[in-house]
Amino acid sequence: MSVQARSKEVVAMGKEIKHVMVVDDSHFGLKKLSEMLDSVADFKVTAKAKDGYEALAILKRQHVDIILLDLFMPKCDGLGFLKQAYFDKLLNNTKVIVLSEIQDENVIEQALNWGAKFVLFKPFTSQILIERLRILTFERDNEVNQHPTLQTHVSKHLMDSGLPSHTFGYQYFRLAIEHILNESIEVFSITKSIYPYVAEVCKTSSGNVDKAMRHSLTLAYEQNNARLTAFLTSMNYKDPHRKPSNSEYIGMILEKIKEDMYRSHS
Repeated sequence: MSVQARSKEVVAMGKEIKHVMVVDDSHFGLKKLSEMLDSVADFKVTAKAKDGYEALAILKRQHVDIILLDLFMPKCDGLGFLKQAYFDKLLNNTKVIVLSEIQDENVIEQALNWGAKFVLFKPFTSQILIERLRILTFERDNEVNQHPTLQTHVSKHLMDSGLPSHTFGYQYFRLAIEHILNESIEVFSITKSIYPYVAEVCKTSSGNVDKAMRHSLTLAYEQNNARLTAFLTSMNYKDPHRKPSNSEYIGMILEKIKEDMYRSHS
């Protein structure tokens, strides 16, 4: 047995392997995605489909944890698959990452409305793909231990403030805020504790966490300015027309959530 294979076997013994289905009409696409995951111990490609109809048939007869879904395919495309799977309630225990070459906001919004959790724009590296999978894995493994009301509060205020939900930064902010609340952290250092925590969970670097968070806030400022400004104004931010820092934004979201929780218990 090779060193790589032995390493995969050892890691897999300590973790639940996540089953992945790849949906892409291109033989090259199917092969490339499979190869990207081949060396990752806790993810295994257990199903492949060339269009939405084939993917639906597979999903009805076997469980998969994560679907890597190409948007543009013949016969039944990614949106067609998502819509049917949503109505048939086939995605209750399965999370979908959409893969797209075109950054069309309307198409992406539809994909997210029909149940997609992430969007990856092509081309992307194996590192980026694995980071996304790590986030989904963390969510899935911790859902039973998370307080659903807390998750609802965090997600609601992130989206209400204009943060794009399909970005890395959104997920990083959410993980950071839930961690602070779950651990009852009163004073936090974003560089010394928050970035390292999120980076460890998602198997990335603190620098990448910082950049992804700043990028999401930039998108909120540029694309959802009215919502972000309204949020900043409601929190009495010193300059509602200026993009806040990552630390300032986390602090305001925490304050908003604590206000909600106080009202709900009073």
